[in-house]
Amino acid sequence: MNIQLEVTEKQQQQLLALAAEFNKELEEVYFPKSATLQALKDAINAVLMVQEGFETLLKQSRAKVEVLCLSHERTAIRNLPWQIATEDYPLLAIAKSAGRELPAHQPSLGFPLKVLVMVASPEGVSRLAYEQEELQLLQAFSLLMAKGLAQVHFTDDGSLTNLEEKLRENRYHILHYTGHGVYQNEQGFLALEDPTTGKLSLTKSEEFNQVLAKVQRKGHRPDLVVLSACQTAQGVDAGDLSGVADTLLQGGVPAVIAMSASILDKSATIFAEELYSELSDGMPLPDAFQTARLEVRKWEKKKDLVKYGLAPGQWLIPQLLQTTQVMQLVDENAGRKTLDFKKGIKLVVGESTLVNLRVRPESYVFVGRRREKRIAMAQLADQQSILLRGQGGVGKTAMAEHLAIRLMAANQRVKVFTFSEKEPSGQSLLDQMTTYLSKEQGLVGITTDLAQIEKQTDKFLKLLEKVNEHCDPVFLFDNVESFQLFDEEQGQWVWNEKQHIDILELLQILHQQSPFPLIITGRYPIAEFTDLEICDLNEVPFADFFKKCHQMQIHELAKKLYSGEFTYYSLKYRQKDKPLTFEEVAGVLHKTFGGNYRALEFFDELYVQKGEEITQTLDQLTDLKNEAATKEIKKEVLIKMSENLIFKELLSYLNEEELDTLYLLAQFSIPVLPKAIEMQRESTDRTESLTKAVNLTLVEKQEGADERERYYVMPLVKELLGITKFAFDFDKKLAGDYHQYVFDNKLSENALTELSAAFEHYFGAKAIDELNRVGERLCSFYYEIQQFQLALTFGLQTEEVVGEETAGTIWNNIGLIYRIHGRLELAMSYLQKSLADDQERGDKKGEGT
Repeated sequence: MNIQLEVTEKQQQQLLALAAEFNKELEEVYFPKSATLQALKDAINAVLMVQEGFETLLKQSRAKVEVLCLSHERTAIRNLPWQIATEDYPLLAIAKSAGRELPAHQPSLGFPLKVLVMVASPEGVSRLAYEQEELQLLQAFSLLMAKGLAQVHFTDDGSLTNLEEKLRENRYHILHYTGHGVYQNEQGFLALEDPTTGKLSLTKSEEFNQVLAKVQRKGHRPDLVVLSACQTAQGVDAGDLSGVADTLLQGGVPAVIAMSASILDKSATIFAEELYSELSDGMPLPDAFQTARLEVRKWEKKKDLVKYGLAPGQWLIPQLLQTTQVMQLVDENAGRKTLDFKKGIKLVVGESTLVNLRVRPESYVFVGRRREKRIAMAQLADQQSILLRGQGGVGKTAMAEHLAIRLMAANQRVKVFTFSEKEPSGQSLLDQMTTYLSKEQGLVGITTDLAQIEKQTDKFLKLLEKVNEHCDPVFLFDNVESFQLFDEEQGQWVWNEKQHIDILELLQILHQQSPFPLIITGRYPIAEFTDLEICDLNEVPFADFFKKCHQMQIHELAKKLYSGEFTYYSLKYRQKDKPLTFEEVAGVLHKTFGGNYRALEFFDELYVQKGEEITQTLDQLTDLKNEAATKEIKKEVLIKMSENLIFKELLSYLNEEELDTLYLLAQFSIPVLPKAIEMQRESTDRTESLTKAVNLTLVEKQEGADERERYYVMPLVKELLGITKFAFDFDKKLAGDYHQYVFDNKLSENALTELSAAFEHYFGAKAIDELNRVGERLCSFYYEIQQFQLALTFGLQTEEVVGEETAGTIWNNIGLIYRIHGRLELAMSYLQKSLADDQERGDKKGEGT
């Protein structure tokens, strides 16, 4: 039923005066005085009772569900808490509208209920804790998500830019905004965030609505917008959200739920939990809204407010406003359709250098890290370098990739060049840049230009100059701890200049001499870059970890625990008469894993393997957690104990051949073809074993540009393998032969990396002939590009094994390098060795040199 409110000017003045006092008390003490509430109720009753048809509707609502839609030309009158007059009529829901007649709304999106949550918490202005807000909403949605009735996704930040990206990518039933609302000078604002700095971006309601209007062209505008606006920020004037809500309604949003005053966190959580629970169960919007409000009132009545002269008032804050008669949000006849996240992956696929940075699960969605992202993005925006520091498994690479994606999304000129331990030579970065210029930009002469430059660093500077003409380059160096070593005397991690000086020099050019952003990930600070801004990722917020749990297969665990399908759960800390909740499970995992996402992936796969028996593993983890609490075990020790427990359980699902395959693969430092394993085991096909290890998340599988699949054991898994006892044979000579085979047959885009890997294995095997041959090529290559330290390292290591049979070219290079270093006697001794070798072999050219 619709009622166009007829209110005299005198009544309006009285109602607005009482409402002002009511709202003031809500803002100051959270609950109105009993006398204020009663006066407002009497005044509202006096107006409503004389409205045509209202009294009849009241009587009807005692026996059946009814919806009353009130309309008035003045927003302030329309948004008064009229529902106070119907608090004794739970079957009567009240909505508000600007017009008399509302058309019927037709939903078109099926189950599950899809909600996009946007939490805006501008830095330096808002006291709103976005992590806590997100956690509260996760708690409200947790059971619905576990039961498959709802899907919840969060914006990456509180910016209008990211909101539009998310709404373009997927279609949602509901947009839930939590943040600060401002209404001043007859204009509604939302306190949003700058997408780069996270600072306040005071956004007009029209701008917010423009985003919804844009996505409407794609059919992606949500049918319901919930404005859960907290107004507790210092420096922001409090006021109702009528300006924002009105703008959204005028823009065509079918329904808006807005708050007429500040609402307590507890009230907001109760309201949201009940509202979304009812909607996901197919309840019409007005009925779900009414049920949610009454649930808040029920909570308020449990508080001893009368003793303080107060009365329940939080339940009157939410307001339902409509432009159409929205009943159902979900079309029960439409096919079930889940959210599909592809935008980020499309950007990664389009940026070939990111493809092999890491392996992403099919359903992967980056979560959280908002505080750290603000730090990093602000640094990168200033063209400064950033080190993402954290232990293995906390998401450093994922964060780096996400930052790169955000930069690409904001600027189409951005081109990302990556470097990691998987291709551990500085030349690989130069090759990437050369390929970009020659193939993507058509500069076919760049290879010729570079050939005329001797020094590698000069080649790099030339490439930087040319690359900058065609794009805005961003450089990403991943897992740089692979190139560091611990210096006992200095008591810190330093760069391993003996083996990786070329990489350090490129980093120094980028960090100290170029204006290009540099993203570095690693476990330790870089002693050589004391001014490098560090973003610490070791502390993983529980809200982020909980969101990650919901993305994984263990979210089914909550459903099965709740339904009773899993009857065995004896966690020591759990109350015996209550079922185990998913939040409790996530809490144990977060505590014992220390927020380690890789360990969480192990546990997730373990759940797939063990099913109901996973509760036994949870018990063991809880024992560790309790032991840590009672015996004050250091956090690092607890995390390591937990990782070891999960890892060993996961390994138990591999048979002897599969274990053998995993251990063999772990001996290779870069991704390899299956042939590397076959050569170790006399051509035995280990494809199934490799697939099993990949499925158990113990091995990464990547497809290269040549469409060949390569396999790789991540550093964290290699570390964990070191704690286990397993006897196996590994032939380093055959490993070297594999890399030599790949090099000879041009099966890799990075020939230098393959040759260096061959040298590493030949050196370990003391394979004299092979080491001499490969060592000569590497020593000469690095000498020619004036990487003298690396040339010296390869030369001396070859001599260490080969001795007097060392190739004369190597001795000549070593002698020349020592001469450059001013060590003349040492230089002469090596040059004489080279001369003698040339004379013995009758090499006149070498002798002349």
